Amino acid sequence: MYKGGNSSTDESLRLAGENLKAEWSPQTFMAALEQAENNVRIRKNSMSSLGPVGVSQASPYLPKQPGAAPAAAAPGPGTPPAAGLPEIKSKADYDQLPAGASYMYKGEQKIKR
Repeated sequence: MYKGGNSSTDESLRLAGENLKAEWSPQTFMAALEQAENNVRIRKNSMSSLGPVGVSQASPYLPKQPGAAPAAAAPGPGTPPAAGLPEIKSKADYDQLPAGASYMYKGEQKIKR
């Protein structure tokens, strides 16, 4: 459940074998099963509570909010800057923006974090 990508297969198999030993008492087995079910419940809750990260507001991967108006697509490269949004051309320009401000950088609309 907690093993990340790029981990060795042999190590994962050894760990799974250790976790599935037949030497467990019924109480130990039930406690481990309950822990596994709880871990899966936490994971499922996390996945359903968080949206995709690093996508625009117009992304088809974002969940649709009931009653919300469809998000406008962010302008792509080569699109003139949106009216009223500053075009950032240097780090100094970026540093002057307040957190959460929208801006244009290399033809893409962005939000300062």
